[in-house]
Parts: sequence; C-alpha cells; structure tokens
Amino acid sequence: MTKLRFVWWLVALAVLRIAMVAAAVTGSPEAGHYAGWYVYHGDEDEYVRVALALARGELVDSFRPIGFPLLLVPFVWWTGATSLAELAGPVVLFHGGVLGPLTVWLVLWLTWRWTGRRTTAVLAAAAWTLLPYLVYWLIHTRPGSVSDVPLQRLAHQLWIQVLSDPPSTFLVVAALMLVTRSWDRPGWHWPVLAGAAAGLAALVRLPNVVLVLGTWWYGWQRRWWSAVWFLLAWGGVVALQAAVNWSVLGAPWRFSGWALEAQRSAELSQAAGYPITLFAWSNLGFISRQLMAKVPPLIWALAAATLLMAAIGWRRLLRRQPQAGWLCLLWSVPLAVLYGINQDFHVSVLHFLMPVLPIVSICGAIALDPELSG
Repeated sequence: MTKLRFVWWLVALAVLRIAMVAAAVTGSPEAGHYAGWYVYHGDEDEYVRVALALARGELVDSFRPIGFPLLLVPFVWWTGATSLAELAGPVVLFHGGVLGPLTVWLVLWLTWRWTGRRTTAVLAAAAWTLLPYLVYWLIHTRPGSVSDVPLQRLAHQLWIQVLSDPPSTFLVVAALMLVTRSWDRPGWHWPVLAGAAAGLAALVRLPNVVLVLGTWWYGWQRRWWSAVWFLLAWGGVVALQAAVNWSVLGAPWRFSGWALEAQRSAELSQAAGYPITLFAWSNLGFISRQLMAKVPPLIWALAAATLLMAAIGWRRLLRRQPQAGWLCLLWSVPLAVLYGINQDFHVSVLHFLMPVLPIVSICGAIALDPELSG
C-alpha cells in the first residue's frame, strides 16, 4: 500500500467513525437509548457530582476514583454546567467525535509501527472502527434479546455516554503508543509521558492500575532509567488519589466510601440473585455460569474464533517484534482478568473488556495478513 493511500485510509476511517456517531445520535438505528440520544447508566450522577465540586475547588466524599471527574472539570468550566443534563452534550460529542477517531488513529499507528505493514494497520483500524456495529448485529440477532439492549451496547461501543470507558480505553492505547515511541528514542520524555498516561488511566478506571507493569517491561529491556522515569510519572499521577483520600478521610490508601459501595453492591447483587461482590475471584464461577446460560452457541463460536485469531496474531507479533508481543501480553491479560472479576462483567462483556479490544483488533489483523505468516 502506498503512503498516499495509507493516509487516505487514515482520514477515511476517522470520518467513518464520526459518521457512525452522528448517525447514532440522530436515530439510526432508531434511538432507544436511556436519555434521548445518549446512554444514561446511573453512574454519571456520581461522576458529575464530584466534577462539579472539583470545579468549585472542593473535595467531596465519593466511592469513585478521581480521574474521570477531573477530566470533566474543563467541560464544567467551559459550559458553566450545573447538572448532568447541561454537561452531557459536549462530553458525549467529545467522547464519540474526538476520542473515538483519535483511538482509531492510535490503533492504526501501533499496528504499522509493530509490523511495518500499512495494509495490516488499515485492517486493524477498520476492525476497531466497525466493532460497534458488529456488537449491535450479534446482540440484535440473539434469540430472545431485549429490543433496547442492542442499541444500548451500540451506544456504549460508540462512546455516546458520560462514563469513564471512553477515556479509559483511549488512555490505555495512548500509553501503549507512548511506550512504543520510547523504544528507539533515548531520554526521559517518552517514558514520563507513558507513565503519566498509564497513571491517569488508573485514576479513571481502577483495573488499569496493572499498566504499572510497564516498569517491568522497561526493566526487561534493561532500560533502567526509563523504568525509573515511568514509575515516577505513574506514581506521581496516582498520588493525586492518595492526596484526595488523605484530605477527605485522613487515610491515603482507602477510597472514600469504597467499603460502603462494596456493601451496597453486594446487597443489590444478592437481591437480584447474584451471589457476588464488587471485585472478587469468587465471582468467576458465577459469571461463567451466567455467560454459558445467556450466550448462544453461535456467539461462543465467533468469540472462540476471534480469540484464536488474536492468539495466532500475537504469536506472529512475538516472533516479528518481541518487544511489542510481550508488551501486549503484559498489559492485555491482567487487564482482562481484573475487568473479568467485576461483578457486572456477565451483563456486558464487551463493555468491560473495551480497553483490551484494540489489542485484539491488532493481533487479529496480523493473523489475517498472509505476508506476516512466515
């Protein structure tokens, strides 16, 4: 593929992603989202409450990490919003229309940098771009599915929401890009940027704390100073949460209200017949049984085929670019495990695995490229 055609695809996929968001918010497929044209989940209220307090210069008691409310503060200042209804529009459009296309570009760049193949990069970016409609089709065609569920999942995958999933996924992919940029560039700048992105991802969604393993990756490469800079940047960002906890509770390592939320979550789960807690290994058995009962054989077969392709692609990547292969494994597997023991994982598997899916798209594209089979 020529460089000009590669650039054309880069622009086309970003425009396609924006067009998909525009179609969804204007009712194609016909909107059945909770709050008009975007998904309302309930968690937004707490995020916005904390963001409004931060915008006023106040620290408040909350069971949510500080990262996503911090990211909402500029929107509060810009719009002068005092409620979710006033804040939702700009945030949703930024998530779907800006972070979405940027993530497409990051997936394309990562694949090209790891493989040197423009065709493979376009294929990976196209897979990531079209994933929302694939999810919609799979759920829509599932026997006995609730008619509103496919639209909710489509909106989730298109990031038409005021939730932490979009910035979480973007930051995970951005951290991958920044670590990759530091491979052949000496100095402290790229490791610091990578560590800061990984730390902010941890502040946005707790399972992203595993990105600190980037320190181990730098150590494995015997780039000791890079490992130190990465860890210092990561720790400096994560320390914001400790400072908030200290200020609110006088206890830096305990999330404000976390124990209460865990108790409330357990009570709600048990009332609904779910014998599970917020994050626990014991959830795996129940979640597995739920998935086996709810997911039809066709989707299991497609999921197995996708994972097989991703595994084949990862093996090829490991042979071609060991640094990238080990980095993918080091981040994607712990991320999948931590998100997988979430109490609601069985309700929306692809929703919670969203930060891992760009890596799956990249590895799947590598598996499909015959030029990389050798």
